[in-house]
Amino acid sequence: MKVLFLCGVFGEDNEDYIVKNAKRAIEYSANIFQEKLIRGLQLNNIDLTVITAPFVGSYPNASKILKFKSQCNNTKECRFVKFNNIWGIRNFSRAKAIKSEIKDFVDCSDEQKIIVVYSPHTPFLDAAVYAKLRDPKIKVCLIVPDLPQYMNMDAHISIAYRIGKKYDISRFYRLNEMVDGYVLLTERMKEKLEVGEKPYIVNEGIVELRNNCVSQKNNVFNTEQKGLRYI
Repeated sequence: MKVLFLCGVFGEDNEDYIVKNAKRAIEYSANIFQEKLIRGLQLNNIDLTVITAPFVGSYPNASKILKFKSQCNNTKECRFVKFNNIWGIRNFSRAKAIKSEIKDFVDCSDEQKIIVVYSPHTPFLDAAVYAKLRDPKIKVCLIVPDLPQYMNMDAHISIAYRIGKKYDISRFYRLNEMVDGYVLLTERMKEKLEVGEKPYIVNEGIVELRNNCVSQKNNVFNTEQKGLRYI
């Protein structure tokens, strides 16, 4: 079985670049959660590939990054995509870049292929559905830490943003019809997502078990940790 994890994680090599150019708060909690999910899959000896378009604020209001380009080299285990970060077009750019990057996964001959999508971020789900349409054997699992209509609740958002957000949410729910299963933060999310008879689990958080409870520096590709506990 092959698993592709589509996400927005960034590593230590990219952190200074992202922080230096940020105009708003960095999503560190989401990044840590994604790192732990990746390590959990690795610890279970999953044939895993990670493709990431890191969660950075859009240009020009939330970040000074006009075009995102990773500060570290791609590896077999993790591939960073390049994308135009200008507000209004960045989601299209992110989706296009990811679709281009997942072609090898789509074309591989394995009978069991799963795409795990972190968060209801439309470009990720768009790319996953694109892959599923090309190879119907692919299953899509969506991890939902928050619902799209409740993301970015800033009271001072523009009319243009409201219009764009309405379109994005509508597109997300159309793509959501192609999802095969879910990992939800709360039980009641299944109603908003119209999960119906599709399989799902509720995962309220992750606790990482470490040797002698000694803190170790996070490393997405360090599989020497003893394990994770899902609660």
